[in-house]
Amino acid sequence: MPAVCHRCRQPTLIPNDASFDETCASAKHATKQTIRILYHKPPDNGSRTATLTINHIDTVTQAGSAPKITPFVVKLVAKVGNPTIKLDPATDVNFGTVPLNQDATRTVTISNLGDGDLTISAITLAKVAPKFFSLTTDTGEKFDGSASAIALPTPWTLTPGGAKTLTVIFHGLDSVGHGANLTFSSNDAHNAEATLTMEANQKVACITILPNPLLNWGGVLVGQASVKTVKLTNCGSELLTLNNFALANDPDAAFLLDPTTILLGQAPAGPAPLTLQINQSVTVPITCTPPAAQTAPFTANLTFTDNTLTPQKSVALQCTGVTTSCATPLISCVEGEEVPPQSVIHLDATGSLAPPGKTLTYKWTVKSQPPGAVGYTFSPSDTASKVSFGTSTNTANGPQIQLNVVGAYTFELTVKDSDGKDGCGPNDFTVLVKPDAGVHVELLWDTPQDTDKTDDSGSDLDLHFAHPDAEKANICTNPLTLCAGKPCACQMDGDGDGVPDPWFNNPFDCYWFNPQPFWGDPQLPDDDPFLALDDTNGWGPENLNMAAPENVQYRIGVHYWDAHDYGDSTATINVYIDGALIGTFVQLMHECDLWWVKRLDYANKALTDFPNAGANGKVTPAYKAEQFAGLSAKCQ
Repeated sequence: MPAVCHRCRQPTLIPNDASFDETCASAKHATKQTIRILYHKPPDNGSRTATLTINHIDTVTQAGSAPKITPFVVKLVAKVGNPTIKLDPATDVNFGTVPLNQDATRTVTISNLGDGDLTISAITLAKVAPKFFSLTTDTGEKFDGSASAIALPTPWTLTPGGAKTLTVIFHGLDSVGHGANLTFSSNDAHNAEATLTMEANQKVACITILPNPLLNWGGVLVGQASVKTVKLTNCGSELLTLNNFALANDPDAAFLLDPTTILLGQAPAGPAPLTLQINQSVTVPITCTPPAAQTAPFTANLTFTDNTLTPQKSVALQCTGVTTSCATPLISCVEGEEVPPQSVIHLDATGSLAPPGKTLTYKWTVKSQPPGAVGYTFSPSDTASKVSFGTSTNTANGPQIQLNVVGAYTFELTVKDSDGKDGCGPNDFTVLVKPDAGVHVELLWDTPQDTDKTDDSGSDLDLHFAHPDAEKANICTNPLTLCAGKPCACQMDGDGDGVPDPWFNNPFDCYWFNPQPFWGDPQLPDDDPFLALDDTNGWGPENLNMAAPENVQYRIGVHYWDAHDYGDSTATINVYIDGALIGTFVQLMHECDLWWVKRLDYANKALTDFPNAGANGKVTPAYKAEQFAGLSAKCQ
């Protein structure tokens, strides 16, 4: 800290009040003196200190005595300024709904509110972010998220009051909600890892179309009008908007759509756009009147738009004009068009029409079914006139053919008469499996190394659904604390956050070892969860139902119990509240991972994050349930 001079003689100071006669003062006297000190900031930004000493010389002394010198010492200190990072937005970057194959951008501003230089050394994206998120700076630097940690070629330095802008891009590559954490590593001592939560498509509109993708009339007499309907249902937790109903690609004018006949529930829908509440449906009648008889069917498309991730919708229409009677396939379902999970459905083709004096043979096929519906078959065979359909599940009443995965199943029936002549085209029928409980949680998984998902071997993942009371026990110690000579009740703290984990708690975790616990009011069984399925051989589903949840936040988790040497698996969790899908989450899991997915708040019809978790939850690796030691699984 250099000064202008190290030893400078200053003028004599006199009082500035009436105690001194200023007429006696010379030009070298003054009533005050200002000393200005200049500080030159060093290049290393280090702290500096110095001392300013002011000597007061008292010239009024005893005869023969030396002048009295009294020093006044002032300590000078120059400290390094403290940087303070500010992010705008402060915590969340929400992209909302981004349609499939489209991009959305948001701007993040990084500012320095402190009085020292702020240095940003790295940007980090969560593991789930690559390919879905990319970054572009205001100076043209681009980061595609191919690596989780982005080491900046040159650290960013923001002087006090400085700012830098970052553009975050979400790429809508699939129809699943995604989230990630964006972290800025800096020299801010109070916020060295400033983090933003990024999320997209977490709350999106959902539509169920029945039938889909084809509405088939089969054979219709030439000139005779036949009406069939397309049913559109809001299957999500957001409002569904429908618009622009039209017929397309109908060169023969064989089809008719009358907008005035569209029904919202049981009442006329009125003009578009139409807004559907949760679980509400619209029925669209379409008339086919074949203008001529021909071998090839007449075709067209019902088109409309909505506010889902794929807004452009199209349902194929097909009917065949006939002039003589022919075998006509007809399908009925004993259970109707909509059933809950674990239903047994019975399809009946005996109402099909045969030409006079002829008998029929039948052929059933599956045109479409939900992802994860693996190993489903027709029983007793796909050529019987009456069949049940599903996967074989062991129940209290023995093996049953059930539909376990939520979604739409479309069946096709073709017939031939006893002369071997094909019938008047196939007929379709769609059954929607829809949860009817207050809460329904579905776990599916895919393990690439398990190439045969229909056999009795595969990876074993487990669904966990815990009550918040599971976290009230003390954290387990090593060695275990004893109570009356036995290990005290305790809970693991596998994620190391200082709070007991809810998993593997009896009775407050509903999972394979505790599939039907008693929670809440003992007089109200509807507030108890029930693990309806526990799959151990590699694909699922596992699902849980609760009719009347309490006003608490339940915990949803997935544990990779045993890979059985099949390697990593991708788990999918679907969460339904009152029959509406409110969240789908996907996570790549390694053996023994514990995926903390979400907390479920039934009262507010919402999902919330665990502490220290992102929009896609968090994963604790090598999570072992030690209380099950000896069961020969890898993760206990």
